[in-house]
Amino acid sequence: MSAYNIYIVEDDPWYGEILESHLGLNPDFKVTRFQTAKDCLSKMHLEPDLVTLDFSLPDKAGDMLFEKIREINPKLNNNEVKRTAAVLDIGVSTIYKMIQQKEIIL
Repeated sequence: MSAYNIYIVEDDPWYGEILESHLGLNPDFKVTRFQTAKDCLSKMHLEPDLVTLDFSLPDKAGDMLFEKIREINPKLNNNEVKRTAAVLDIGVSTIYKMIQQKEIIL
């Protein structure tokens, strides 16, 4: 069984470290963290299973990054792209998000 590949796109070191640390506790998860949209987009060809993203990145707004991710990897649906801050508000043990309302139901 291959690892569940998770991308974290978060420019805040504290949030990024918390997510990476907690998600990394699961041995079935391969977690990769990026601080910019550009870095994330350069690795989208590897087709992650889940992307958590910050909506206020230094080089691109999160909603614009979300649209670009969907262009590159249309197999990712709304439930596979999450907003980082909302994930942290609820907890990282269960993850799903309704991106249209920018709310997490975990």
